[in-house]
Amino acid sequence: MSQTGQPQILFPYEAPPAAGETYEMAPGVWWVRLPLPLALDHVNIWVLDDGDGWTIVDCGLATEDSIAIWAALASGPFAGKRFRRLIATHGHPDHIGAARHLAQTFDLSLAATMVEWQTAVMRHGEMSGDALPGQTRFLIEHGYPAEKAARRSAFGKSITAMMSAPPELDSSFSHGDVVRFGQRNWRIIIAGGHAEAHASFYCEEDHILIAGDQILPRITPFVGVDWRTPEDDPLKTYLDSMAIFGELPVDTLVLPGHGLPFRGLPVRLGQMHKHHDVRLDSVIAGLDRPRHAFDIAGLLFPRAVGTGHERMALSESIAHLHYLLSHGRVGRTRDGEGVLLFERG
Repeated sequence: MSQTGQPQILFPYEAPPAAGETYEMAPGVWWVRLPLPLALDHVNIWVLDDGDGWTIVDCGLATEDSIAIWAALASGPFAGKRFRRLIATHGHPDHIGAARHLAQTFDLSLAATMVEWQTAVMRHGEMSGDALPGQTRFLIEHGYPAEKAARRSAFGKSITAMMSAPPELDSSFSHGDVVRFGQRNWRIIIAGGHAEAHASFYCEEDHILIAGDQILPRITPFVGVDWRTPEDDPLKTYLDSMAIFGELPVDTLVLPGHGLPFRGLPVRLGQMHKHHDVRLDSVIAGLDRPRHAFDIAGLLFPRAVGTGHERMALSESIAHLHYLLSHGRVGRTRDGEGVLLFERG
């Protein structure tokens, strides 16, 4: 609580561990941070003591820096016991990109939701070439410049060089399952929006949530429409999932995929809801005339358009437009060239 008696977000540490260092967040739960050569420049890794070995939750990209840090960790703070298992919260490259390297180096097993593992395998294969025809059509019909739509994005090219195809999946889990690692029982919470089947892990006994990217302390997770499922409403899925996390105790220690660990989960959930309410209002305000989604992306994410992140900005803008469409606040038509236009309902 703050001095005014209002709930607030509390950070056990004001700064993360340096590269190759560790902080113990709870008995046998260690925090490691790996660098990412991206705008979001880090990912959090959780290493848990299994008694006879270590379980890793998420693993970063397969960059030279990350691989060197993993080697230093294995011979330094985690020496004496082997890495036994890797658990991936979801299939995005910064969370599973180094999985094959770790599996080959340490002979560890991989666990994840089946959907996220399959998605990671599929996306790795797709990133080896230019945009697929379906992706190109999706981009163009939302106003993306046709002359660029068939080319792989700069962001996609950079990611391809920093990951390999995930190794074989040794075990999978589903919502509500209870798995044991780090000498604790963890209830699996599967939630969508950021990824189709993102897994978070909650320890009832100690009130610890390994949240992955589903809940972050200061930024909001990316929530975008994927070209393979062009009519999806991932923002509704994401916001609906917040009710599950709202049932957790107020004192829950949240271990996120990015940013600092924190307590104050109800406050953060309220902030994220408010953030999306404000962004939805901004979309409505921007529809002073019929516009396509790429126009809206320029309004919501002006710094992203013209960079390697403009496709992500477009995808997230479509997610907000679809949410408004499903609630009857906007309508959708096509212009003479088949580009989708959105207008106030």
